[in-house]
Amino acid sequence: MAFYIESLIALVFGRYFGWWMCRKFLYSSGWTVCVIVCVIWGVGLAYGTRLFILDNNPNLWMKIWAYGTGMYISIPNYGLFDESTVADDALSRHVFIKGVPWILFMLASIVFAFTISH
Repeated sequence: MAFYIESLIALVFGRYFGWWMCRKFLYSSGWTVCVIVCVIWGVGLAYGTRLFILDNNPNLWMKIWAYGTGMYISIPNYGLFDESTVADDALSRHVFIKGVPWILFMLASIVFAFTISH
């Protein structure tokens, strides 16, 4: 039960932190900063999720829940604003911010599942 509650808390704080990152860095900075932050966000979340799972040793369903929560948090601009309101010149950055951390989270999670253990 504690694992579930802790992951819900991480979900809420992770979502709001992702929105803050979008407002502060990802949409207003140059592409270099955007790429670096997105890579760190996706891989960092995968690493944190793996350590969280190893530390708590949950059952299979809670592991699936944790990775699903991590995937949800890995999209920093999810739900930030209506996608139909994104200007055409900002659409490529919006799609990048939405897709790259998510893909990196999945790939890094697979790698970490086979390389990081107690």
